[in-house]
Amino acid sequence: MKFERIWLYLALLVFSVTGVGCSSGEPSVDVASSPSAFSVVEGSTEKICQLTGEYDYHTAAEAGIAPEEMPTLNRTYSNYGIHGTDLGSSFEHNGKLWFLFGDTLATEMIPGDPINAEAHSGPNPFLGDATAYTGDTDPTDCVSLEFLRNPAAPDFWGWPSFDPDGHVVQHEGFSIGSSFYVWYSTGGDNPVSYLARSDDDGGSYTVLYDVSDYRFTWVSVDFAPVLVIPGLEDVGETDWLFIFGTGPIYRESDMFLGIIPLALIEEPQAMVYFAGLNENALPQWSESEEAAQPVIDIDNPLATGDWFAGVELEEKANAEGCIGEFSVHYSEVLETWTAMYNCDFLSIEMHTADLPWGPWSQAVTVFDPVKDGGYCGFLHLPEDIGQVLDLGCDYNVTVQNRSNLGSPYGPYILERYTTGDRDQATLYFVMSMWHPYNVLLMRTEVERR
Repeated sequence: MKFERIWLYLALLVFSVTGVGCSSGEPSVDVASSPSAFSVVEGSTEKICQLTGEYDYHTAAEAGIAPEEMPTLNRTYSNYGIHGTDLGSSFEHNGKLWFLFGDTLATEMIPGDPINAEAHSGPNPFLGDATAYTGDTDPTDCVSLEFLRNPAAPDFWGWPSFDPDGHVVQHEGFSIGSSFYVWYSTGGDNPVSYLARSDDDGGSYTVLYDVSDYRFTWVSVDFAPVLVIPGLEDVGETDWLFIFGTGPIYRESDMFLGIIPLALIEEPQAMVYFAGLNENALPQWSESEEAAQPVIDIDNPLATGDWFAGVELEEKANAEGCIGEFSVHYSEVLETWTAMYNCDFLSIEMHTADLPWGPWSQAVTVFDPVKDGGYCGFLHLPEDIGQVLDLGCDYNVTVQNRSNLGSPYGPYILERYTTGDRDQATLYFVMSMWHPYNVLLMRTEVERR
């Protein structure tokens, strides 16, 4: 059963710390210094396919053919009017794997270019979140997607009812019975996250409440079965939802943790926040979001502004961290918690932990756009930066010559497809490119240290 071993470990840990059972009262495991740690097998991170968009420019260029001769599996423009989209957080619901995509483009536009007025004509607005699902169980070659359609214009994709103008971003979901719940955030410099429920598989939504404008403006969640949480023994045995959050500044955050009894998900006052570990390395909780302490605390490498081999970038000296879009899940295969995120726009990083409140391992890089061929392949590299990096490749291989830098972000783990065992496994995840503005299916191999 999911989490079975981790909660057995938790019970043994609590017993050893409190002196219950045959322990001498000292912890049998040095939990402050022994998180599960994994390394990424060198050279194993690779693109499987381009999930969205009409043509795969990268694969076409490698084959020496025109993009029109290399359509994507899902041909999202021909089938749904979608030229481009990003993100793709996923969750299981009624036997299907559902995907929540972000801002979705009805016209062939590159982010940063002037918005074409024609984008606002026709059956869809220029921007709006897209939702899709799949029943595929084998991602080896690619994954086929079925997008929800617009009832008023069935040849086109439909966007959620909480997103009438395309000015929000959906970024996480989970299923309870016949309903599913979606977290979304308003855009702009002062984001606020909300929770909505759909009782008809995305046909319509009821907005329940605003969640956060502070540490949980962006979230990733996973379940835990019936258990007693250390520090919350008075709640008793119940099912829990673990809510990992970042904020309030986009891509300049550490990662925080909140939990709520699953039965009380529609009562926001029931949520409590991780407030650090006590002297016995057990979690402390607070009803105040302001008291939340990070479970993953990492420096932002842009604090010095010297990344990219001499290419001047905006300094972020006051950044708390660098976590941007992210996903956190418990892996039944690896028997550990896994967090994957883009560090600002620079790279894809991963941490692992035995317990959701940590301690978490040090970061390992899953995807480096320079070292792992992104900028000699599917990520656009403007000519000026390409000349500085001198990678020895055609840095305009993917799209027409534009000034926008492609960058990896939105690494959402697809736990359904993880294969292997607790010591070595293949992880599948989606990853956005920004330029071109579409989503890839990726995989990597990890091994226990």
